[in-house]
Amino acid sequence: MVVLRSSGAVTDRPWGVTLAGLGVQQFTGLLTLNADGKEFSISFDLGRIVGATSPLASDAAVRLALTNHLVTSTQAPELNRQILENKDRDELELLAEIAGLLPEHIAKLRHRLVVQRAARTFSIEKGTYAADERIAMPPGADIDVREVIYLGARMNLSQQRLADALRTFGAGFKIKPDALPAIEQFVFTDAERPVLQSLVTGTSLPELEAAHRDVDQRMAHAIVYALVACRLCDTWSTPGADLVVYDDGPDLTASSSTPEASSTYIATRTTPSPAVGRAPTGRLVEGDATDAVELPSPDVPSAPRDPRPPPRPRT
Repeated sequence: MVVLRSSGAVTDRPWGVTLAGLGVQQFTGLLTLNADGKEFSISFDLGRIVGATSPLASDAAVRLALTNHLVTSTQAPELNRQILENKDRDELELLAEIAGLLPEHIAKLRHRLVVQRAARTFSIEKGTYAADERIAMPPGADIDVREVIYLGARMNLSQQRLADALRTFGAGFKIKPDALPAIEQFVFTDAERPVLQSLVTGTSLPELEAAHRDVDQRMAHAIVYALVACRLCDTWSTPGADLVVYDDGPDLTASSSTPEASSTYIATRTTPSPAVGRAPTGRLVEGDATDAVELPSPDVPSAPRDPRPPPRPRT
């Protein structure tokens, strides 16, 4: 059989650029990362994240259920034992059976678990990755890669790597007018609103810090990182400085492969979901003094999400 594959080092480009590239290419397959003897993986379906694994105890399903008060500390040992003894079962379905969790609780837990595990890949300082179009885990979630990029940059990317990436991205940043409908996909909240408003009109990192001293600067830098990685910002440099233009993520090349007899390949969606007729809720609204980004209200259901990240034209 012929499969599409790509491999490289985590440091080939900012990790957010690599993930965004797989989203734009509507990659379907398994992205595997190896670092210090540990293996992480992210499963994609048409550019959207449907599953993820992490070897870290902090990313275990029972640990997350415990921190979200869905199970008790007395239940945790038995739940962990059952999951270890039934590795062929979906861990969250097994958890639901034993702990008696409702379907809506499991759905929310699955979303948080996959996002957390996928975002954990940003913590890898040195390692290698391989992208293979064969999927080796059943899909269960449906997550836009942009949500993972922002969370990973904010929570897991080292301060040095974040600063280094921003330095190569440019000195000034402005959200592209046609990119505003995509803002919703990052799952920003009201806390990010002041930074987004400044980015609509154009700003620099020093200007952001001066204008919003009460805003967490780590958060502000992660917002800029995520938007630029997904090609949603126009950027400019200071006189005499050159911008680093990264390619559109890993190149997927065809190669012949004979699947192992023991391998299981999961078929997912065979045709893309329609991208038309969707009403984005992240939009620009006119104001008396400045323009503002109106984020979706948590009390109002959002419109269905476009399964494909928007094209990323070069600036």
